[in-house]
Amino acid sequence: MRPRPLLLMCTALVCLATPSQAQLLKKVKDKVNQKLGGGDKNTEKTEEEKSSSDKSQNNNVSSASSSNDSKSAKWCEGLGESGTGSGNASGSGNSAGASGGSGAASKDGVEHKKIYSSANGFNILYDESSFGTGNNSKDFSIVLSEKVNNKYQFVFIQNGNVVAKDSKVHPEWFSKSSQANVRDKKDDRDSAMQKYIVGDTVKHEIPKTDAVTGKVQKIDDDQMEMALQVARQQDDYKKMSDAEKKEFEEDAKKALAANNAMAGTTFTAPAQQGGTVASVTGYFVAVKGKKYGKFMMQPIVEVSSDETKFLAVGMNPQTDPMMIVNGKTILLDKTRFTGSHGRFVRSQDQKKFVYLEQKKLSEKEIEELTNGATSNRRQVIQYNVIRPDGSISMVTDYSYTDKFRLTNSGQLVYFNNETGEAFADDKPIGKFPLKPGDRLNDDAVLIGNDISKLAYYDGSEGTFTYIDGTVKNLGMTAPHFTSEGGKGYVSWFKKCGNDIYIAKFAY
Repeated sequence: MRPRPLLLMCTALVCLATPSQAQLLKKVKDKVNQKLGGGDKNTEKTEEEKSSSDKSQNNNVSSASSSNDSKSAKWCEGLGESGTGSGNASGSGNSAGASGGSGAASKDGVEHKKIYSSANGFNILYDESSFGTGNNSKDFSIVLSEKVNNKYQFVFIQNGNVVAKDSKVHPEWFSKSSQANVRDKKDDRDSAMQKYIVGDTVKHEIPKTDAVTGKVQKIDDDQMEMALQVARQQDDYKKMSDAEKKEFEEDAKKALAANNAMAGTTFTAPAQQGGTVASVTGYFVAVKGKKYGKFMMQPIVEVSSDETKFLAVGMNPQTDPMMIVNGKTILLDKTRFTGSHGRFVRSQDQKKFVYLEQKKLSEKEIEELTNGATSNRRQVIQYNVIRPDGSISMVTDYSYTDKFRLTNSGQLVYFNNETGEAFADDKPIGKFPLKPGDRLNDDAVLIGNDISKLAYYDGSEGTFTYIDGTVKNLGMTAPHFTSEGGKGYVSWFKKCGNDIYIAKFAY
């Protein structure tokens, strides 16, 4: 039996993958433990703080800010005089003491905006705090561990206002999404594209009938023998073995006996109302009221926001792979494409897209891949790429990850986990430095407007390493990544003494 390509891919992945993130996780834990020990070393965590940590929704190790930030963090110096306002509210009421200034201060390329001040000592519980808590990505919520009259309480803040205080952290305070993954968030674009796919339906009329009453009629032996004689003349019967012929005639006699046992029984066939039913025989792509196609199964579709351009890929009724580019139908190479199991890769600003489908494997390629997997020999996987103008190219997956990313400028980017090498449209563009034994976590690579903005985020150090080797040490904790106006931004909460700032950096 010929091996299935998908099964082979899985086998190759299992055989060739190596541990990828153990060192990174150890660094993160060490860093968190260091932060938790940054305050008064003679004071242990209270039961309330431990409870808060245990209830972290994303099950990460909870990290709290050091209570001594203003003395240990040099980034704090001068922020109070930089135009962000004094913001000296105590935080004991329902106001969090938001920034009194109209703008935000910029320091070392990082924009800081004060959002909270308190006369009480407090720590930020980063795992329980988040950005984008509502429909607006600029919304935020913070959970603090605050010490008042020698007792700890937890404070829940939303968009600069104190919403609740209690001796425990409530589940509804938690963010519903993790902010630790810098990978582009999955969007609802595929679901939105379904409106452009319409079925080709055929209607069938079912006639109306009246109810019918009848009786089961007895069949005599002569009638049965006549029916068997007719059956014996058929080719199917003649091809039977003697044993099969005997079994067939015995079954016929049993059916005769069952029928005659019910002879004289009255039966009623109910009336049929009739009507129209529809069945789907294929699918069209409908853009601006015009239909294109047809496809045997639902195609994969992408339509521009102004509906002036679109690309659809699938199989035609003859099962041949094809695409429709802006209304023009083009058959695809059957040795490379299947017209199924592909997907669209989109840029963060949703303005660029490409169709990506794994190259169809020949018998020889399947054999080579199988032999490579069993002998632990590294193989590569190739993918077909179709761009909105209909041009076709190919890219290579060196690590069996299938994690291709698209910049806002339209470059298809891929990273080799083992070597740290970066590729754009299948051409090498640089290499992220890796320590011995480490692997590149491509979910921690930031994709900016173009390839010059590619950056690797090290969560244990809070640094960005750009593709040209430049390192930006920002001291980030639990950052949140967004894309606005074609640019990439990272935001995080920073504590300076009794003040909290939102830091924002364009990467």
